[in-house]
Amino acid sequence: SSQREVPFSDSIVIEGTDGVIDLSRSRWDGEGGIVTWEKVGLPREETFAELTAYRTSMRSTNFSCDTVELTTPFETKVKGKINDRAKKGALNESLELPYPQFLSFKASFDIPNFIEDVNYSGGFALEGEEFVGVGNSESPAQLTFMRNGKVFVKTASSQVRVSDKQLKAPNGKVTIYLGLQDSISHTGLDVSFVREANELQLTRGNSGRSQSPFVNSYHKMDMYVEQIIWNRSESKLKLGFNFATSQQQRIARFESFDYYDERLYQRLQGMEQTHPLTALYDYAYKYDKFTMDEGTAATALKRTITQAKSTLLDLSTLGFIAYDTENGIVTVTQKTIHFVKAKARKSDFDNE
Repeated sequence: SSQREVPFSDSIVIEGTDGVIDLSRSRWDGEGGIVTWEKVGLPREETFAELTAYRTSMRSTNFSCDTVELTTPFETKVKGKINDRAKKGALNESLELPYPQFLSFKASFDIPNFIEDVNYSGGFALEGEEFVGVGNSESPAQLTFMRNGKVFVKTASSQVRVSDKQLKAPNGKVTIYLGLQDSISHTGLDVSFVREANELQLTRGNSGRSQSPFVNSYHKMDMYVEQIIWNRSESKLKLGFNFATSQQQRIARFESFDYYDERLYQRLQGMEQTHPLTALYDYAYKYDKFTMDEGTAATALKRTITQAKSTLLDLSTLGFIAYDTENGIVTVTQKTIHFVKAKARKSDFDNE
């Protein structure tokens, strides 16, 4: 063949191990030893895994050990599993390696001052040079940003990725605490903390629950703004837009909790016999379930999930529900309750 085979420019190194080689099966049965993360730039004395018994094929470029103890600058003697892999590439080429990988057995760690004035709670993994906090719907990966010794911002997500430049948590539930009882909250933001700028960026996205507004209980309003930015050296929050947003799209809207829009109410009904807000409110009130799965919400709307999805996304964008499309969870918000009651003339509203 004229095609030249790509050589391996990576290797798997296990230091200080003992074992027996079976030449007939091309197999190595090992015991003990150390794997470091030097090949991705992490200091060997700070980040390394101590192995137990393991078995590996001499024909394979993959390696795993089911039980190891990991030491990092964040935690020591963390029990879990390690995987490593040698990759092909041009010799001396700079490869972005997501290996070695480590995943903790324990699902929840509490690491105070994970970085200065930021606490972490959740599962623990390493993918190459990146620390990855892992969680799920029952036990999310949480970041707590402190200010003057008090909790100021909390995030909860399925994942937190940490590099030397930034912390990132996609589609996270976020609460900014204002005083003793009030907050600004959102159920699905892209969270990014840029280390060099010392800046926390909370950004609404373009799909599912991320399109919902920020809910501000202190000023009693929904805030349709793309981004909230907090520089940790300052005491103010900035409302802004992503750099990629065009000038024409840079529009912010603020709605009082007491605002009622008759035209919007009529538009949402369309040709439906039963208004979708009334249908969801009546079901939630009847069964005292304001949080439900999307199948139940579809049933309340007298539709299949597929048929109901566009309506649910529309209601989520307008702040009538919080729609977690990943987990299929719908939460009926106070705005729905207000609109239904306002229509029935059971509450006051301000409408200019």
